[in-house]
Amino acid sequence: MNLGSNPWELLPTQYFPYGSVLFAIMMVPKAVFYFIFGDAALGTNALSLIAFRAPLLIADICFLRVLLKFPLVQPRWIFIFYWLNPVLIFISYLHGQLDLFAVLFVFLALESCRRNRELASAVMLAFAILCKFHVVILIPVFMVYFWNTKFRSEAYSFLAKWLSIVLGLVAVGFLPHFLSSHFGYVSVQSPEAMKIFSLTLPLGADHKLYIGFGLVVAVLARLVLSSRVTKQGLIYASALLLGALLITTDSMPGWYYWLYPFLALFLAQYPLRLYSVLACSILLYLFCFLPAHFGLDISVVASQISFTLLQMSLLGLLISIWLFIIRIEMPWFRRHRPLLIGLAGNSGAGK
Repeated sequence: MNLGSNPWELLPTQYFPYGSVLFAIMMVPKAVFYFIFGDAALGTNALSLIAFRAPLLIADICFLRVLLKFPLVQPRWIFIFYWLNPVLIFISYLHGQLDLFAVLFVFLALESCRRNRELASAVMLAFAILCKFHVVILIPVFMVYFWNTKFRSEAYSFLAKWLSIVLGLVAVGFLPHFLSSHFGYVSVQSPEAMKIFSLTLPLGADHKLYIGFGLVVAVLARLVLSSRVTKQGLIYASALLLGALLITTDSMPGWYYWLYPFLALFLAQYPLRLYSVLACSILLYLFCFLPAHFGLDISVVASQISFTLLQMSLLGLLISIWLFIIRIEMPWFRRHRPLLIGLAGNSGAGK
């Protein structure tokens, strides 16, 4: 198994274009099985499949427990829209994608903030980035939350400490990628990362308007400029930002794991009768991606229409999150109009 070697130097980067935390999670059971069963644990046999799927199942159970700890949650909807969600089952156990781990660590970071364990949230967010690099987009949202929940004198020192923990762990975790000159590919230079520029508007022979990239930046800018951020606001700002990244790109099947746990939590906390919209998005997802997985051919037009409707249904749910949560929990009210408080009364009024 080439123990002690830099794994990103042994094979081309595209074989495992992820961070060191995700590599460690997947390597440990594989190594244990190898030391117990020898070469029988390698390849594509049953033992190898168990070693690959076991971390996913364990993380799935941990994710369920984390979701059930959030306040105002109706457990039955978590079980229905998370644990029994066909999209998430397909992504992890049929398609074999590993996005579960990055989103789990994001939720652990959010749960740490909810329990006022801010430094633990730095560790969890760093682990999420060391699973899949796109999570780095959430760093500004966390920083804005801390800035708005602490006095200014305390905020400067705390943010410096929090950010140094995140960046320090990320730097150490990506050290093997730096040493193998593969950091660019696993961060911002892979074909998947370039999909953020897939939605464009040509403006002439030499210029393009990157609509998807611009929308993501606009959403991030609005969230950063919030005048107040609550814990609920932090949770659903993360959902909005990852959702914007998802619906403005040519999304891969596994990327939908970034959003569906947030939607399950949203509908479990806020009974807004949007269950049918989420159910429709699940059916559309399965129609888009399930036939290709099993080698079945469907009409290109039907596939494109279903993909469009899928993105539109998710956009509708994100707009609902904006209207019912972000607008209230992360307002942009009076940012440029300071509040003036006046006290009046005679000498006996107790002013």
